[in-house]
Amino acid sequence: MECEICGENIKGEATTIEINGTIMNVCPKCSKFGKKVFIKKDRENRRPLVQKTTKNVIDLKEELVSGYYEIIRREREKRCWDQKDLAKKINEKESIIKKIEKGDISLDDKIREKLERLFKIKLTEPIKDVHTHKIDNVKRDLTLGDVVNIKRK
Repeated sequence: MECEICGENIKGEATTIEINGTIMNVCPKCSKFGKKVFIKKDRENRRPLVQKTTKNVIDLKEELVSGYYEIIRREREKRCWDQKDLAKKINEKESIIKKIEKGDISLDDKIREKLERLFKIKLTEPIKDVHTHKIDNVKRDLTLGDVVNIKRK
């Protein structure tokens, strides 16, 4: 097993620490960078109850269109509704509608779906693919230590 901070092979058992809410398995040298965590094991399956969060990846397919707040305001005004009318139609607070139309807050998925259904429009677009170049000389996975500068006292 490799240390999730420095990438060195861990001899023996890894130390489980928490750094800013992230649970990591590290070598004894890197254990000083976080708070030691004891993981309770599930008695039946002997699996940890705490899951590592370092490898969670969100797979997004769509994003909000730019200027979504202007589109919402235009659609509302086209129907001669005020913000209070729109709020009642989608069962939300008027203050939320005001903030959305100003662009002060982003659209929650639930509210976005209600607005798309009501106005019969689409407020999302597919995310364009970002192509990266593969680096052939890297033979191991990146670790936190490869990316972060650690300030030593």
